[in-house]
Amino acid sequence: MESKAALGRASKFVGASKISIDEYYDIKEVSTTDKDGLVTRDDVYTLKPSQEKKIRDTSATKAEADAKIKHFNRMIPIVKLGRNRGQIHHSTMADHLGMDDVGRQKNKNRALRFLDGTSALSAVMFNAAERFNRQTTVVASYDLTLDKLDAMHEAKGDKKFYSAAQAKFIDVPSSSEARMDLAAKEALYFAQETNGGSVLETAAGYSQQGIGRVALMYKSYGLQMYYTMIKSAKLAAVNMFAKDAEGKELRNMALKQAMGVHLSALFFAGVQGLPLYGMVSMIWNMFLDNEEDAARTITRKYLGEGWYKGAVTALTGTDVASRVGLSSLLLQENRFNKDPSLEESLGFYLGGPALSTGTRLKRAYDDFNSSEYGSFERGMENLMPAGITNLYRSTVGRYAREGGIRSRRKDPIYDDMTVGDFAAQAFGFPPAEYTYRQEISARNKGVEKAVTAKRSMLTKKFYVAARMGDHETMTEVMQDISDHNYRHPTAGITPQQALRSLEGHMDTSAKMHNGVTVNPIMQYAIMKSNMEYNKGY
Repeated sequence: MESKAALGRASKFVGASKISIDEYYDIKEVSTTDKDGLVTRDDVYTLKPSQEKKIRDTSATKAEADAKIKHFNRMIPIVKLGRNRGQIHHSTMADHLGMDDVGRQKNKNRALRFLDGTSALSAVMFNAAERFNRQTTVVASYDLTLDKLDAMHEAKGDKKFYSAAQAKFIDVPSSSEARMDLAAKEALYFAQETNGGSVLETAAGYSQQGIGRVALMYKSYGLQMYYTMIKSAKLAAVNMFAKDAEGKELRNMALKQAMGVHLSALFFAGVQGLPLYGMVSMIWNMFLDNEEDAARTITRKYLGEGWYKGAVTALTGTDVASRVGLSSLLLQENRFNKDPSLEESLGFYLGGPALSTGTRLKRAYDDFNSSEYGSFERGMENLMPAGITNLYRSTVGRYAREGGIRSRRKDPIYDDMTVGDFAAQAFGFPPAEYTYRQEISARNKGVEKAVTAKRSMLTKKFYVAARMGDHETMTEVMQDISDHNYRHPTAGITPQQALRSLEGHMDTSAKMHNGVTVNPIMQYAIMKSNMEYNKGY
């Protein structure tokens, strides 16, 4: 209840400031000189007179106004420290794109400024939500920590406080100012452990520059979350059998933290959003054939969509699971290429979001050069930033005009969208039913492709063995064909089909020249072209 109340107060405090909590205060730089002549500068924060007047005008009594003003003054240490460490006006997207870099700001190129403005506009909801959540977390954590420190100071007996920032128990400060400073540092450390790794300055060294900045873009959050969870697990393991009070407190603290992370992930993103699910499913898939259900399909069939994608998705009908899950934060499978080559895998993992943007522009180019109906609009959608595309589709674009989502052939994929579906899609959250149908269709096409490839491989292997006179291999292939027919009776290989395939392979070999086949209608033209070569030997 205390945490809920603190979050409520913090959200009001941040929301009323228009997600810039330093706007409540006047900031003045003050210089001081010590006896040795050393000059130090510091910022002094005071509540703005206009803000104080507003508080008194909107309060019912003088006591209520005094209490509110006291609360605002109480927040000065966290506002000051948060502003100094870039936790107020900071934006992860602008940070990674370098939009706030000093060198880039000096560049007066209009095209660059236009692209920066477009990127910021398309991600305005993401940036606003990020800043609001970060400041709310920092303020609520500061409020709770300061309340705990004050209570421990007033209590009798041992006054040891576990400092997460210092990773040890320390004495509770006796002065109110020292407790405020300690609470502010603990709050920012907590914010760093939960979400601060997405900020470039506090991210891993390899992700700050060079190819690492591209490949690890948005991966810093995953690194930070895994670090936090591993740290909690280690702390719990080390103190699992502790007998002293401090050890028991650390163990309980670590277990509660691990439980909170996993239960919150289960509620918001379901089983597929649990931290270790991605790794477990990846290992599981290594032991499954391509024509079988993948690990995620087996899991969702067994548990159902509610448990698989979480309560929020089940209750709202909007798929938020893929955005808030804690699985596959670092390594993800390529959903659009189930059997990538080495080059494709390297590009997928090293290219990061930059490669995705490049392929998106490539799709736009292909659409602009296509004669297919509606391809120009799709090209514009791929050319615009994703945030603007989502808004366009749901308000005046093809989703709104057609009343749902259709394929390029205008076949319905998910029609009869509700107002809530359009609103969620406008903010980048697709309807849960739409993503379900897409995922099931992708699974079905993957199985179809795997079974077809298996049929082709078996007949080709049988032909090669027959041509080489390898009767042992021919017998093994026939057993494989029998097993294939048992597993897939409707896609089985009959003796007649095997014979026709064998004849087809023989006919292809007869028409081969230099190891390749040529379409009969092109044979004469190619023969004439080949006669023009002068080999010189």
